[in-house]
Amino acid sequence: MRETKFKSKKGNQKEVGSTAASKAFHLTCPDLFVMWDGKIRTEYGMHNGGGKDYFEFLRMMKDLWKKLKPEIDKLQQEYGDRATRIIDKYNWMKRNRTDA
Repeated sequence: MRETKFKSKKGNQKEVGSTAASKAFHLTCPDLFVMWDGKIRTEYGMHNGGGKDYFEFLRMMKDLWKKLKPEIDKLQQEYGDRATRIIDKYNWMKRNRTDA
């Protein structure tokens, strides 16, 4: 994973990794970008975390969205969440499941 480094106004070294970048993208355009983190990347076999991985992840999420469209539409109606947020919640539950 590549991180972007910069200095804050106070001169402190800061880094923006792929998790923070996906969240920033989501906040900028919430109907398009699905958030991810290290556990979600691993769950989908994305070990690098770079831009190509994120693009492939978004393609996978588009396919998932199409596959689960009726269920996602129902959840949007019931809870008022965006489809990308529902997919994010699905990914969070998937990565944190406990198989009994």
